Amino acid sequence: MDNDYNINRAALVNAQRSGFRIKKEREVSPKVKRLRTNAQERGDRLIQNIENPKWNREDEHKLVVVVVVVVVVVVVVVVVVVVVVVVIKLN
Repeated sequence: MDNDYNINRAALVNAQRSGFRIKKEREVSPKVKRLRTNAQERGDRLIQNIENPKWNREDEHKLVVVVVVVVVVVVVVVVVVVVVVVVIKLN
């Protein structure tokens, strides 16, 4: 372990002498840490929702029925309004 460190250190020193610029590890600001943590938590929640969805098939079927009923009611109302307008125009 210590030998690996010495080899890496020697390579680093040689690279710096050759003119290479070595980037030092920068300290991560608290804001960046918080943003990374928030993103990780959102990702974890998304994965959890995909694996264990709150919706099940029964809820999905209920939603489909409600949407179909609403669409049918809207179509019927539009047809009735059109018929009433046509009857009024003819008289």
